[in-house]
Amino acid sequence: MILGLSTSTFTLLHVVLSLIGILSGLIVLVGMLGAKRRPGWTLLFLATTIATSVTGFFFPSDGFGPSHIIGVLSLVVLAVALLARYVTRLAGASRWIYVAAALLALYLNVFVGIVQAFQKLAFLQALAPTQSEPPFLYTQLAVLAIFVVLAIIALVRFRPAPPQASSAMDIRRAGSCLRHRAVLTLPLPGHLRIAPMLQRPILPLLVAAALCAGANAADATQVVLASKAPYWTVGERDNELSRACSLSNFGPRRPGELVARFTGAEGPAVLDVAKGSGRNLHDPTHRAKPSEDYFFRNAGTTSCEVLVGGRGRGGAVRPSSR
Repeated sequence: MILGLSTSTFTLLHVVLSLIGILSGLIVLVGMLGAKRRPGWTLLFLATTIATSVTGFFFPSDGFGPSHIIGVLSLVVLAVALLARYVTRLAGASRWIYVAAALLALYLNVFVGIVQAFQKLAFLQALAPTQSEPPFLYTQLAVLAIFVVLAIIALVRFRPAPPQASSAMDIRRAGSCLRHRAVLTLPLPGHLRIAPMLQRPILPLLVAAALCAGANAADATQVVLASKAPYWTVGERDNELSRACSLSNFGPRRPGELVARFTGAEGPAVLDVAKGSGRNLHDPTHRAKPSEDYFFRNAGTTSCEVLVGGRGRGGAVRPSSR
């Protein structure tokens, strides 16, 4: 018995969590390649991968072995991914940190899955009885090479557009999640008492963070301007700042924190907003002027466009379509 479940039932639960984590992780990976956030799939991926790592500690063991090392490493990497995705919200370096951490967590899950497949499936076990034979090694090397290539591509392409403002349902869901997180409390088994911290209810903390952080982060969005006018009338397009934004040298510090919404029939858009005084502004080369406001279209992408409010000029110029 493990946590009140038969060993076979608990094993099935662990395997199902692992498979859901891998499948949802692959969907998140495809989204990264297309510069898409996919918040729902991301939450599912992070939550099930955390649960997979934690439930792995409950299987009977004579000591702290390689599987436990991978489990601890996975939880550390997932914690980094959570911070980059939901605390710093992909601003600056946290974008590539999130991509690297999320894909490493996915790779570790796939790596363990391959090990288990060669152990449990008869036709694979016959090819590599001790998992030191070429078929096993070649498979792991091929998977590692694929992940390295995809990670490099994702690091280049994953520059997602800012998220939409939160809805009332998002806020209610976040509150409900936080109220009921205690239901998930699970102590770690005795044979893993390697530090006092590991005796705390880690599973509810990590899973609740993954499930709640998305809604809580969305709740921070503030709409500072709402208009039915075309978005390009908000200010003058600055080509130099637009180039800097496309190179991540100028832009919103936290995409989606301050936004301007244009909902008219012509030129609808949601723009990130930053103040020249420094609020929500990433400006390492000090290009901003305190008297100006900056509006970002396609922030975090190579097609970023910066419109500047507060400059005296005669009439707005419609930007070229992208």
